[in-house]
Amino acid sequence: MAARAFALGALRLGLGMLALASLAGLVILLSRASQPAGIATAATCAGLAVCGAASPRRAAAVLTRRGAVLALATALAAVIAIDASDRDALGFISFPVVAIAAVVTSKRWLAATMAVAIAGYAAGLVASGASLDSLTHGRPFNELANEAFDLILVAIVAQGVVGIMRRALRDAPANLGSVRRGGASLTPELATAVRRGSQRQLSRGDPAAIASTLSHSEHQVVEILRAGLLPKQAASELGVSLATVRTHIANAKRKSGARTVEQLVGLIAEAGASTRAAVTPTELADD
Repeated sequence: MAARAFALGALRLGLGMLALASLAGLVILLSRASQPAGIATAATCAGLAVCGAASPRRAAAVLTRRGAVLALATALAAVIAIDASDRDALGFISFPVVAIAAVVTSKRWLAATMAVAIAGYAAGLVASGASLDSLTHGRPFNELANEAFDLILVAIVAQGVVGIMRRALRDAPANLGSVRRGGASLTPELATAVRRGSQRQLSRGDPAAIASTLSHSEHQVVEILRAGLLPKQAASELGVSLATVRTHIANAKRKSGARTVEQLVGLIAEAGASTRAAVTPTELADD
């Protein structure tokens, strides 16, 4: 669930970037009185991106189809080749397209999308008068190399961020489950930092210090639970109400930081708590 929410959020961000890039390109093209093909492409990309950002689930259903993002990049590359004079404004739209590909496609389709975007820009250079030989040196080569470098950089950053977040969200349920079962909730480095902190932090990391914060009655209740009895049985044995026993359990959990009764009993056992002693109802009520 969390991984899907992240993916939809990342897609919405990518579509928002595409909308902004398309609108910026549209403004530039209109100011130049460019060819209708370029203007129509920028306007179409802006409109589709806005609709997709407003409804990322529907956008995901479309863009995750095999080759969908590649088809978008191909159409944009074809327009750049036709309207070569405006390749800078139209080429700018390619960056969010590549970022979206990093979110919704595999690495293979991402590489294909980048290749098409670079090829479209190269075709635009050739259509504007550059020779094929000049694409390997000189100004056309530098322009193409800069475009390719920027596209690759966008792809690497987007793919890296998406990969890190997906792994973190994929491992989170297992890590939380381990903590709930009583496993370590701190890394060794963080545990060391906590123990070097204040006395309050120290008491949370040292079982003996935790045990010392419990009252006598709380100790007695925990020891009864440690023997395998239920809270109701503990109340009967001590001659007090079940509500009193539950109050002592809640107080002991709050002081120790334990999330469950099992963790609480384990902490006290680790601290070497003494065996259960007899206690009167008056002692419990007076705490």
